[in-house]
Amino acid sequence: MVRFSAATIVLIVLTGSLVFAQDATPKVQVFGGYSFMRTGTGGLSASALDVDLHQYPNTFGIGSNFNGWNAEAQYNIDRWIGIVADFGGEYGAPFTAKAQGVSRLPTMTEYSFLAGPVVSYRAKARITPYVHALFGWDRASLAWPAPRSASAARRRNGPPAVPGDRRCRRCRGALIFPAR
Repeated sequence: MVRFSAATIVLIVLTGSLVFAQDATPKVQVFGGYSFMRTGTGGLSASALDVDLHQYPNTFGIGSNFNGWNAEAQYNIDRWIGIVADFGGEYGAPFTAKAQGVSRLPTMTEYSFLAGPVVSYRAKARITPYVHALFGWDRASLAWPAPRSASAARRRNGPPAVPGDRRCRRCRGALIFPAR
């Protein structure tokens, strides 16, 4: 019985110390989570994409949903002011296949790194409102799957030509890639 009483007293003291610890401003805060991004098409439609790529109607669709992640770390200098760094990544396909037999579509990746100051209003409440100004960079890139062989890259089933892309050119409706 004495052991049980001693264990109960120790448990109450430790639990009470956790309550007091909640009043202090945390030095470091960390966040991680899932991200869903829906993009606009910028006026591009699936039928316009088919015409631009010289394909049959209803061959391609426009993808606008991207899945990803987000992570944030915040260092609090004092009760009001801190520094925050935010990282994120999004992944998806900007074009979808509506017709059967269409493969090797490009994929898009987007990464961002942002950092800046944060001002928090820490009152004796459950909610801590804050304002932050984040600056940094965001990079998006397209990638096509590798061709099965060197000759496959020169045939018609290569990746679609992108206006302004210097790596490929159109020749009589076929995609031709320069030899390396």
